[in-house]
Amino acid sequence: MDDKQFEQQMNLLKKSYNRVPSKFKADEVLSKIEAEGQQQHNGSIVNSSKTSKWQKVSVWAVSLASVFLIGILSASFLNDGKEQGSEQDSVIDSKDIEELEIAFEKEKETRREILGMTEEQFSQLGFVSIADQIFAKIDHPDGRFSNLSLEARYAGVIEYLKLPSEMINDALQGDKMNEENSMAFADELNTKIDDLTYYYNVKIDENREILKTAKFNGELSTQYLYNQKENIPNDIENILVNAPKQGITIQVSPDKNSYIAKFEMSEMLSRLDDVLVQSALDLFVLKSSGPFTYGGKLIYEPQQSAEHLERMERILLGIKHQNSMYQITKTYYEDLAYTLIFGSTNTQVIESNKLKEEFYMAWNYLQSAQGASPLKYFIKPVFDSLNKNDWVITEDYNALNFMDLKEAFRLAEMGELAALMSDSEFGLNSMTVSWPNSDLQGKAHSFLKSPSQSDGSYDYTGLSPIEAVVLLHHAQQLDFQEIIYPLTYPYEGMGAKEEVAEIWRNTILIPEGATSLRFNDYLTTSQNEIYYGVVEVLKDDQLIFSIRVVRNEKGIWQISPMEYTSEAPIVGTMDTIYASEIESLYYKFKEDLDLTLLNDRSPNIIASIYHKAVQQKDIEVVYELMVKDDRFPKPTLDQFSSESTQNIESPFEYFEYTPVTPQEEGGEYDQIIYFGIKKEFQFGGDTRNRIKMRKTIDGWRVYYEPFL
Repeated sequence: MDDKQFEQQMNLLKKSYNRVPSKFKADEVLSKIEAEGQQQHNGSIVNSSKTSKWQKVSVWAVSLASVFLIGILSASFLNDGKEQGSEQDSVIDSKDIEELEIAFEKEKETRREILGMTEEQFSQLGFVSIADQIFAKIDHPDGRFSNLSLEARYAGVIEYLKLPSEMINDALQGDKMNEENSMAFADELNTKIDDLTYYYNVKIDENREILKTAKFNGELSTQYLYNQKENIPNDIENILVNAPKQGITIQVSPDKNSYIAKFEMSEMLSRLDDVLVQSALDLFVLKSSGPFTYGGKLIYEPQQSAEHLERMERILLGIKHQNSMYQITKTYYEDLAYTLIFGSTNTQVIESNKLKEEFYMAWNYLQSAQGASPLKYFIKPVFDSLNKNDWVITEDYNALNFMDLKEAFRLAEMGELAALMSDSEFGLNSMTVSWPNSDLQGKAHSFLKSPSQSDGSYDYTGLSPIEAVVLLHHAQQLDFQEIIYPLTYPYEGMGAKEEVAEIWRNTILIPEGATSLRFNDYLTTSQNEIYYGVVEVLKDDQLIFSIRVVRNEKGIWQISPMEYTSEAPIVGTMDTIYASEIESLYYKFKEDLDLTLLNDRSPNIIASIYHKAVQQKDIEVVYELMVKDDRFPKPTLDQFSSESTQNIESPFEYFEYTPVTPQEEGGEYDQIIYFGIKKEFQFGGDTRNRIKMRKTIDGWRVYYEPFL
């Protein structure tokens, strides 16, 4: 570890130590947690008062022991460092310190006013307390930091003081971060959001009885609470006004008995798409969807919970630089996995000695995962056993040990789980290869030279999707029609070999400048034992091209000869996390129909909000999202209100569109968004729905009668 890395580690240790409040009573908190845990174990229901207390300490309960351990180590190091560095401390002019004190108080005052807090309230925030402690030692810093200039130390203090919104605005001015820096940034941002959330929940708890009266039709309603903000206590009004600017909103608690402050995947954070790596953004998306259990009860239905769990596993296993957000998310993962598989006092998985149907569906989803999935490895054997036994509980289920899932996860992190899974268990394999690739190109050349079948034909069944693409690419260059034709996925009006070869002669399959090829199993869908996927072409980790691949019923990967362009198709799954984001945006927009909330959103987001409005038969939202231009047909609102709105029952499982390049910069143009229809909603042979969009100067809008 070099000096810079050592300094970063010590900073993190120091922050963890200082984050523990000086008035924090560990014995009292632990006794409360133990008492509440015992109450849940006995089957009693926790009342709203105790629930709110649990909310106050939950952030400490996750890793309390580790915080104190880090604190002890940190304190020991800091003391040693101070002794060693005291002789190196330079004499600093007291006038400089006085000037910095004035400047520091102004910096604090600016941020305090942004949050609308009193001085006492502001000083209680964890990150403000850290900044105060560091500033107090600015003229006598700990040993390892004594070589920094006074200006550098002060700049570091201000970094600690910055609000979440400031951190994001600053990040937007810089270049895209690598994964290590993205994870460090995410941790710092997450800590400040949690500090604010904790404080807001304290204030909500103090006004709990008053807030219980904020009901609409007998139920707590966030919308009603916002509408009544002028008639509620000042502290709560302040939260409603200022918290959303820092990515926090007041919501109804999962048990519907109280209000809570909670992080939300807001517009502010979505602006970081081009700054942070995807894995860091994914952790925040999961944070906005959590918690996933509450008092031992699933927040989401079993099927939705399984989708969240599979997504969490995929995100966690894709992270190389683990941070504290990773550890918290892994705790969510293990808690949700245990509840889905074994149940709890408030979640019954088994009924009359049989697996309940809703959990059979959730397990089926987990055991269908692709690649080296710990969940699949753990659940599939017992799933198959119960399936043969008409879902009556067997000894295989009783013998399940949750520690085996943890061990499978550890092996997956090390890249060793795949070797333990059979081909039938493993499914499809995500992989990324560099390009050009001499091994793959050599394999393709050898394949062309020697037919593998006794009749002189070739056996393609052992090829991976990337190998099939490389083989077709090599056959293109040599105009080898015997290979090109069988590797082409049949299309409507497909002609003879020469006609197919002519199509490929005019198609650049792997463009120049490509540096890697990637196949993601999670972008793959299946229907009637046929798999539909994508081989992505990247240049310096940026997607530049997508190749459509299909595995037919014989197990052969073929390439679809679609009209490829330099613009890569954008594909995304419409899972529960995506649905949560759409629902949040829909209700925000519905409040006052402010189109500026949507102006910078991508076409698939606008189309999905349109679908949501159609489902809700929300005429005003549907109408507002339409193109406003005299050149295109559009009825008046009264006329439109009298028409029947198309009924959509959430049948879509993915979206896809190929970005269109406008003929002139800033010009208007059309875009088609494709939505893959879930199998149970497919009628008349239709597998995709198409919606016509228009890019206007104000953002994306939907055509009147947009479904094609």
